[in-house]
Amino acid sequence: MGNDINFSFTSYQLITLDGHPLNKIVDKNQIAPLSYHDMLKKKATLGCSTVMLRRSAFTDLSMPLIRTGQDYGLWLKLLRNGAIAYPLNKVLTKYRIVPNSISRNKFKKAKRQWEIYRSIEGLSIAYSAYCFMFYAWRATFRK
Repeated sequence: MGNDINFSFTSYQLITLDGHPLNKIVDKNQIAPLSYHDMLKKKATLGCSTVMLRRSAFTDLSMPLIRTGQDYGLWLKLLRNGAIAYPLNKVLTKYRIVPNSISRNKFKKAKRQWEIYRSIEGLSIAYSAYCFMFYAWRATFRK
């Protein structure tokens, strides 16, 4: 990786509330860089604490004003403007899973995903449905 990379992210390990490993590493198999359309289809998760941005490459790093998924909204905004997100397949952080948190509710996450497609990204119903199918498949069958 050289000086031309402005957006990167790493794998991360999930841990329990009390710090025990859950034997789950997120984005460990991600090898291809991600475009805007890849991110719409949720081809990777991009833990907020794993993302590294070259500040000078972006004019606006503000997150959208939504209750959850602000980081995902920001990644979409950066990628929509032509950035590419490059993966680094090393676990450099741990993410604590808190039971009953907002982000653990699958129905609310799916609803938020749809709202991001339609309200934040302004995608057509047809393209939103297309992307949502990828999102739902990944959420249901990912390892």
